[in-house]
Amino acid sequence: MLRGQVDAARAASRSAAPQIRALFAAARAHFNSATDVLRLIAAFSGAPVALMPQPKLVSSKGPAAALRFGARATKSEGWISVMHHRFAVAKLPRALRREALAVLDRFPEARLLEDLRRHQERWVWVAEHLHPGEYAGRFPTAARAFSVLRNGAAPCPTRRGPGPARSRTRWPPRTSPRPPRCWCS
Repeated sequence: MLRGQVDAARAASRSAAPQIRALFAAARAHFNSATDVLRLIAAFSGAPVALMPQPKLVSSKGPAAALRFGARATKSEGWISVMHHRFAVAKLPRALRREALAVLDRFPEARLLEDLRRHQERWVWVAEHLHPGEYAGRFPTAARAFSVLRNGAAPCPTRRGPGPARSRTRWPPRTSPRPPRCWCS
C-alpha cells in the first residue's frame, strides 16, 4: 500500500510536496517509533527497509586497513568485506524533511533518544541529509535529540549551534576576567 505512494513521491520532481504530505498522512497511523521513519526514508531512497548491514568490499592494501576495520572485516584476495551500516540516501525534498522531523518531534524525548541510539550510525548519517538544526525552532525535541545523538550533550539554550563553544587561546591574554556567556556554563 505505502510502497506505491513512496514510489510516486520519489518520481515526482519539484512539486513533490502534495505526494509527500499524502504519503505521511497515510503512514502516520503506522509510525510507532523513530525506526519506522528511518525505514520510510530508506524506502524513499531505494534502500532495503530491513536496515540490515550490507557488505562492502574495501581494498586491503597497506597495514592500516586491517587495523582500521578490525574484527568486523574478513579478508579475501586483496579485498576486505566490511559490514556497512549506511545506505545511500536520496536527495530528500524539503517537504519530506519537514514531515519526517514533525513525526520525530511528536515522540517523547527519552523514547526518541532510545530509538535513535538503536540505529545510531544510520541516524547520524541520515541527519546529515535531514538537517535537523535548520528546523530547531520548529521541531525542538527532534533537534535536541539529534544534537545529543551526535555530540553527546544537549545544546545550550542561549547559544546558536551545537554544544558548548570551543575554547580558543587569545593573544594577548585579557587582563580582566570575562563573564560567563551563558547561565549553563
